[in-house]
Amino acid sequence: MTVNYYDYNTIIVLDSWNVDTSSPYHGFCDIHGNGIVWDSGGDILLYDGSDTINISENVNPDSVDDNPTISYGQVAWEANQGAQWDIYLYDGSTARKITEDSEWDYWAFIDNGRVVWTKDLSPGDDQLCYFDGQNTQVLDTNNKFPPYWYSMVNNKRVAWLKKFKSLGGFSYVLPRLYNDTVVIDLVESLDTTYSAGENHWLDNGFVVWAGYDGQDYEIYLYVGDTTFSPPGPFCGLVAESTSTDGVAVKLTWRKSVEPDVAGYKIYRSKTSYQYKETDLYKTISNPNDTTYTDSSPRIGKNYYVGKAFDDQGHESGFSNQASFSLQHLDSIPPKAPSIVVVDTSNTDVDLIWNKVTEDTLSNTEHMDYYVVYRDTSPAYVPASSDSIGYTSYDDTTYADSGAVDSTNDFYYLIKAVDEAENYSDPSNQGFKFRQVLNENPDEIMPVPDKNWISIPYICPYDSASDLFDAIGTANCDTITRLDPQTQQYTHCYFEDPNYVNNFALEAGQMYEVDVNVDTTVIILGAHDPDLSVFLNENSGELTDKNWISLPYNAVYDSASDLMDSIGYNCYSITRLDPESQQYTTRIRDPFGFGLSNFPIERGAGYEIVPFKDTTWLPDVSSNKGGFFFTVARRADRGTHSGKAEKELPRITAPEWDIEEGMPIDSAAISREMIDHKKRSKQTAESRGGFWINRRRLPHVCFGKIPNPEGKELHFKAYITAKPWEVLTEKTAGCAILNDGRSTFWMVEAGNYYTPWQHRNKMLVLFAAESLDPSTNTVYLVPYGYVVGILDARENHQRFDRFYPRGSFQNSPELIGYS
Repeated sequence: MTVNYYDYNTIIVLDSWNVDTSSPYHGFCDIHGNGIVWDSGGDILLYDGSDTINISENVNPDSVDDNPTISYGQVAWEANQGAQWDIYLYDGSTARKITEDSEWDYWAFIDNGRVVWTKDLSPGDDQLCYFDGQNTQVLDTNNKFPPYWYSMVNNKRVAWLKKFKSLGGFSYVLPRLYNDTVVIDLVESLDTTYSAGENHWLDNGFVVWAGYDGQDYEIYLYVGDTTFSPPGPFCGLVAESTSTDGVAVKLTWRKSVEPDVAGYKIYRSKTSYQYKETDLYKTISNPNDTTYTDSSPRIGKNYYVGKAFDDQGHESGFSNQASFSLQHLDSIPPKAPSIVVVDTSNTDVDLIWNKVTEDTLSNTEHMDYYVVYRDTSPAYVPASSDSIGYTSYDDTTYADSGAVDSTNDFYYLIKAVDEAENYSDPSNQGFKFRQVLNENPDEIMPVPDKNWISIPYICPYDSASDLFDAIGTANCDTITRLDPQTQQYTHCYFEDPNYVNNFALEAGQMYEVDVNVDTTVIILGAHDPDLSVFLNENSGELTDKNWISLPYNAVYDSASDLMDSIGYNCYSITRLDPESQQYTTRIRDPFGFGLSNFPIERGAGYEIVPFKDTTWLPDVSSNKGGFFFTVARRADRGTHSGKAEKELPRITAPEWDIEEGMPIDSAAISREMIDHKKRSKQTAESRGGFWINRRRLPHVCFGKIPNPEGKELHFKAYITAKPWEVLTEKTAGCAILNDGRSTFWMVEAGNYYTPWQHRNKMLVLFAAESLDPSTNTVYLVPYGYVVGILDARENHQRFDRFYPRGSFQNSPELIGYS
C-alpha cells in the first residue's frame, strides 16, 4: 500500500508499507496547500512540499497516532495512550496535547489553528468540543444516543449533525452551526418527518446538506453569515539572540503566501500557549517584513506567536510558537504597589491596586505577578503562609471571597514580583474592619450613645450619608463632625426620605456616631501613607479642638506615644469611652507628672489640641520586620459590657459639716433625690430632649497645690449650680498625684452627667487622710479648696488659687467642708 501525491505533473510516492503489517493504522491522508499528512504505522508523517518529517515521535513515542487533518501546515490528530485517546496539535514546529482528561477524544478536524473533535464520556454520551487556539468549549452534547457527530470547522464556524430522538427505532438527525458566538439550528422546528442525511459541507459560513423530508432526499443550503475568508497562519516562526549580551531577541518567519495579507501581529507571553489580546506586542504593517527584533525581552522565558491579517482586518489563527530564555541577574526589586480601592461586592472584599512598571531605581521593568496577603493582625510581616492568592502581571484586582461575612478583622497587603523573582516591599495596608458601636441604657441619669470612630484615609464613603447607609438608618441616629476652624458641630441625620445636614467626609478626620441599638458596621478602606493630617490652632477666643482618625495599622500603644509622635506642638489628647461615655485627657502638663495616660484602641477616634498649627504624619507598621513596633490594641467591645476603667461620676447630696473626722463614705444619695432627678429628666425630654441633645464637651481643669508634708490628699469637685453631682480622683478623666512637696490634680468637667455651661463655678474640695491610732481608722480632715469659673473659650483651664484650711474663716467662697 502506498501514499501517492500528484503535483499536476507527476505522481510521487510518499510512503509505502506491506498490507500484512500488524499495525492497522495506515493510510488516512489529508492535504492542504502543499502540505500532505497521513498516519503510518502509528506515527503521523508530514510532507511539506520537499521533505517528509515525523511530527508525532517526540510527543509520546509509545502512542498510536491516527486520523490526521491538516490546515496551513498545522495538523490535528488523535493518539492512543493505552487507556484513552487524546487530541494532539502540531502548530508548524512543535506538537502538543490539547486534551487533559481520562475520557476518549477522537475525530479531530482542524482549520486555521482551530480544532473540533468528539469526546466520548460513557456509552451513549458524548460531547462536541471546540478549541479556538486558546481555550476549549463544549458546543453540544448527545445523551442516550450513539455518537452521530460528523463535524467540520471552517473560518471560525463549526457545522455538525445532531441526533435528537428516536421514534419507532428511527433517529432524527438535524444540522447545527456554531457561528463564533452561539449555536443555532439550521432547521427551525423538529419535524418528525424530517432528518438530515450524513453528508454535509461547510465553507466560509455556508452549509449545504441533504435532508430527508419523509418522501425523498433534497439538497438544502444555509446562506452563511460571513462573506470573507481570513488568511491562513504563517509558519516558521523562530526566536534567537541577536547580541552578545543576549538582551535582544530576533524573530523571523516565512512570508504568508496569501495574496491579500497586509501584515502581521506578534504576541508575547510569559506562559506557553496562553495569549490574550493584551499580549499583543507589535503590529507589522508590511506583508514583506518577516523579521522583528524584541529589544527588551522579559527576564526568564519569553513565548512568541503571530497572526497574519488581511487588508480588511481579518485575522488568521495563531502561528507556531517560538520561545527564548533570557538569563539576567537582576537584584533590584520593583516599587511597591499601592492599594487604591477596598470595597465589597456581595460577600467579597474587592481590592484594586496600581500597576507597577518600575523598579526602585525608576528603571522600566515588567512584573510577573502580584501576591495578595491577609492577616488578622495589622503588624504582621507577610510570609507565604499569609498569602491568599496571586494575580498575573496585567491583573491588579483581587476578590477575597466571603470575607465580608467573617467575624475577623482583615488586614491586606500586596507585593509585586518581577520576572527575576524579586519581591517588592509591601503595599500600603487595606482594611476590612468590624467597628462595634455602643448604645448605652439609661439608668439613674440619661447616658449618651456617642462613639468616636476612625475612618480609613482611603475609603468608599464620600459623605456622612454613605457612612449612615453602611450602619443602617434604623440603627443610626446622627453622625457628627467638628469643624476645626470654626469649632462648630454639624449633625447629619435621616428624615425619611432625605438626609439633613449631609456633609463630605475628609481623610484624617474622625466622626461621632450616635446609635440607638448595639450594632456593628463593616468599615472598608486603605491607609494613605503620604497623607499628613493638619492640626489647626485658632486665634482669638475659639478653642483648638481637632477630631482625628488614627490608621488601623498605627503603631501607638498609649496616648503618650501619640503625643510624642505629634511632637511638642501637641497640648492634649482626649478619648471618649463609648461604654461609660466618660472623657479622659492626656495633657502636656507643665509639672511633668504625665497624668491620665490611656491606651490607644484600634478603630477609635481622638480629639487633639495643638499649641499652634502643625502637620502630623501618622506612624504605621512597615510590615517589613526588623525594628519592632507595638500596634494599637483592638478594643474588646464585642460584649458591650458597660464596664469603665474608673468609677462613674457620683450623684450624691453633699453633707456640709465643719467638724473634723468625717468618714470617707458618709455622703450618700437619698431615694427622694433619685426620684427628683428622674422627674427632671422626663420633663426635659418632653420639652425636646434637653438631656439628650445638649452636648457634654470635654474640658479639663487642673492645678498644683502646696503639700509640704506629703500628705495623701483626695478631692471632690462640684459645680455649685448642681451640687448633687460630684467628681473624685477615682472618676474617669480625673487624677491626683502627690510628689512629696506639692500635689497635682486634674478634673474632667465633661464627665458630669449634666453638661457644664460657660461661666459655671467649679469648687474642688481637698481633704487629707488622718489615722486615729486608738481605733486604727483612717478619716479625712479638711485641707483646703480651689475655686474657678469655667470658660468655654478655653481648651483647658489651670486654677492655681488655693485656699488652705486656715483661711476658711475669712473666705467668702467657703460653703463648708467635705
